[in-house]
Amino acid sequence: MTAAKKYLFDVWLTQGKTVYRDVPYEVVTDWLQQGRLLGEDRIRPARTEDWFLVEKVPAFAGFIPKDSPLRTDTQAEAMEPVETGFHWRNPDEEEESDPDMIPLIDVSLVLLIFFMMTSTVSVIVSRIKVPEISDAQVTENVKMIWIGINYISDDMPARYSVNVNSDDGKTAENDLNQEQALNRVREILERTSDIPEIRLAAHQQLSFELIRDMAVLLEEFKAKGKVRVIKTEVGERKR
Repeated sequence: MTAAKKYLFDVWLTQGKTVYRDVPYEVVTDWLQQGRLLGEDRIRPARTEDWFLVEKVPAFAGFIPKDSPLRTDTQAEAMEPVETGFHWRNPDEEEESDPDMIPLIDVSLVLLIFFMMTSTVSVIVSRIKVPEISDAQVTENVKMIWIGINYISDDMPARYSVNVNSDDGKTAENDLNQEQALNRVREILERTSDIPEIRLAAHQQLSFELIRDMAVLLEEFKAKGKVRVIKTEVGERKR
């Protein structure tokens, strides 16, 4: 036969400021009947944290001696043992539980990683260097459309110039905006079909994004078969 399970408790005598550990259940009930342990003393299951008043624990309340109101003497008499289960209530259960912070921490980490990655990409893009040229002028014997993007100042938009070298002759237009420059290129390619190349030359102080956007727009003419080659060069144009 297996031995009966023993229940062990920690007992705190508040008046004597003494704590007894791993006291068996039977010993606790004997102390209550002998008057060594009072209802205002504390008790808890062994190796737990929360203390409880002895008189508030149903398993021991029946062993606390009580004076009979009909008797003239003051001697206490223990009541009959009461068999009951142990029900320990955690005092924190009645309080409102704290919000779960784990999802908030997960979202914060994802946002942190996102911002770190985007900031790294922006730094890398800003350091991209396009090959520089020493001279972006139109070569005399090459048929092409030459588009120049000129830097004016930091607080003013760039200005465009369009030069054409073809069988129809040479023409040049300056001080255009981006839309006017694209319309001029479109008009030239609709009028003649002997221009195989578009060359885009930009000032080195212009932003990479501006040059890239113009190059992407010019790819439209290559996709439609108007020209075969589109070249991009960056450098300070000689004056």
